Amino acid sequence: MLRRSLPSPADELHCWLPRPGSPLSGLRAELRQLLTESRDHTHPVDSAVMFGVPLAATELISNAWQHGRPPVKLRLLRTNTSFIIDVVDHHPGAPPAPRPLRWSPSDGYGLHLIRHVASMCGWTEALLSKHIWASFHIDASRAWRRGFDINAPLL
Repeated sequence: MLRRSLPSPADELHCWLPRPGSPLSGLRAELRQLLTESRDHTHPVDSAVMFGVPLAATELISNAWQHGRPPVKLRLLRTNTSFIIDVVDHHPGAPPAPRPLRWSPSDGYGLHLIRHVASMCGWTEALLSKHIWASFHIDASRAWRRGFDINAPLL
């Protein structure tokens, strides 16, 4: 995953402070509701975005709980053309490192999945925190148009 700044300017639509181990199903439902409410006539929300944003959010939160330091914060941002998921943890010295692809029924695919469902993703550091983010074009997702290939290199 490349180190790069968050896309800007972006407005914050909502912020959460999920507790480690708390169920993420309610968060996914809230995200879908916020995406639905924030659509407009010129930029309807694509179905791939409705799927990809909650997926990216829960994968990045799980990674932050496992590899970062609390507190973990999730922000849903919007630019004129994209929604952005920004997950913040307080372990800036630990950049996201996708695991080598190997067969495991339940572990190690999160960053690879995000790379394929997001239009763009990256990470950046602040003084005492790390931001890992994924953006999704409102009208259509580049990732879904090009197809899913688990063996494609991670950006």
